[in-house]
Formats: sequence, structure tokens, C-alpha cells
Amino acid sequence: MATTVDAIDPLKLAAQLFRDQPAGFPFEGFDVEELILPDGDDMDIRSDEDESEEEELETASGFGSVIVVDNLPSVPEEKYEKLVNVLKKIYGQIGNIRDGGVYMPKDANKVSKGYAFIEFSHPMEAQAARAQTAGYQLDKNHRFNVTLFDDFERYARVPDEYVAPEDKAFAPQARGA
Repeated sequence: MATTVDAIDPLKLAAQLFRDQPAGFPFEGFDVEELILPDGDDMDIRSDEDESEEEELETASGFGSVIVVDNLPSVPEEKYEKLVNVLKKIYGQIGNIRDGGVYMPKDANKVSKGYAFIEFSHPMEAQAARAQTAGYQLDKNHRFNVTLFDDFERYARVPDEYVAPEDKAFAPQARGA
């Protein structure tokens, strides 16, 4: 048994809601029908009902989900896995670390070099990890220095010698009256 619903006339509805007000209240000469959109026209305004796809955060180098944790202890090969697990425990609370996402380079003697690369599933997790663990005190001798991998390119562009900016001549501007 199908039933049909009559369309609501906005002018009649307004007249019922504002009986004690003068005609056209509060906008005399305002035509409500001008605001009514045709069926299916949403004026390209997204609503909660629209399917939303999470926008991918674009990064300069494509390594936006990678952080570099510096000032780690240099450990021999037998303590390497323990330190990796400590890093996974700390950073796993902040975001999802990708499989094989913790890498600590070793020197020729198989001793870690004191820094690690940690890759998260999403760049926002990497940013949160940097914000939450920069300055983290691992032990009395090791305080984390955390940097986004993408920031290294920016640091590399800083010149070795300071060049003062050129002075601009002062030009007074007229004040408005």
C-alpha cells in the first residue's frame, strides 16, 4: 500500500508559524520560492550523506609518513632487537607502524649508529609522533630528537654561510583620512 506525501508549501508553513507577524516578516518583499532548489540539485555542497574519501596528504618527497629519531643509544648487534622493540612499543601507541617500518642503520662493526627511521601508515601519524616524542627522555643520557624525513630536504637547502637580506629603502605611505 503506497502512500504519497504532499509537498510542503513553504509560504503556507511560514504563514502558520508566524501568524502574529506582519506579512513578509521579517523580510518584506522576500520570495521564499527563490530559495527552493530543484530536486537533486545540491549546488555542489557536500553533505554527511555523501560518500567521503579521506584525502591523501601530499608530501614533497613521498616520505611524509617517515620520521627520523636521532640521539638513540648505539647498541651492539645482540641488543639491536631489544632497542627496535622499545621503539615499536613507544611509537606503536601513537600510530600504526608498517611491517618492517623500523630501521636502524649499523656501522661496519654491526653497532647501531644512534638513529632510526620509522615508517607509519599515514603522514598524520608521523606528524603526531614527532609532536608527541620530540624531547622524549629514553634514559638519563638519551633524549629523542625527532624530525620528519621530508624536512631534511628543506634543511639541506639552508646555505652554509649566512647572507644578510638586502635593505629596502624606506618609502613613507600616505595615511587614509
